[in-house]
Formats: sequence, structure tokens, C-alpha cells
Amino acid sequence: TLQYTITGNTKNIHHTLLQKKDGKLYLILWQEVLSFDQMTKKNIEIQPRKLTLTLNKSLKQARTYQPLVSTQPIKTYDSPQLLEIQVLDHPLIIELINR
Repeated sequence: TLQYTITGNTKNIHHTLLQKKDGKLYLILWQEVLSFDQMTKKNIEIQPRKLTLTLNKSLKQARTYQPLVSTQPIKTYDSPQLLEIQVLDHPLIIELINR
């Protein structure tokens, strides 16, 4: 298991932690907010929420992904303990690799 804290304005921030057989962990975060106006049929611009993710154990590496944008990592962190992240209204996936 992984214990972590998310600090900053966490209103409407949802998250879930998944683990694969190989031990890799995937923390998925998103803003649960309305992003489409049914009346006007227009998208609502959602500002990224700046948050800090603090990990309680030493990991080898972390990579952040925005699957709606690209399959490539946005950023890679070596030996992460504290990650400054930006969460939108679509999933931000943080791949966490144990030592």
C-alpha cells in the first residue's frame, strides 16, 4: 500500500489508487466539475488546480500522464517525495514505480 497526502485546494478533487501485478501503482486524479453547458452547448473552461502530492515512502520514479493529450509522460521524477501537480477535469495519471 501507499500512503500519500494531497494538499492545496482539494474541493471537488477525486482520486483513486490502482496497483498492477508487477507492483507499479497508478494514482489517478481529476476535478469532478461541470465542463459542458447543456443550455449553450459550449465547453466551460476549467482552470488547472495546482496541488502538492506528498509520498510517505521512497520510490524509484514517478511519471505523470494526461491520456487525453498524449501517451507520452508529461514529466518524470526520480526518487520522488513531493510532486507539484496540476489537475484538470480529465484524468491525470501518476505512475509510481517502487525500488
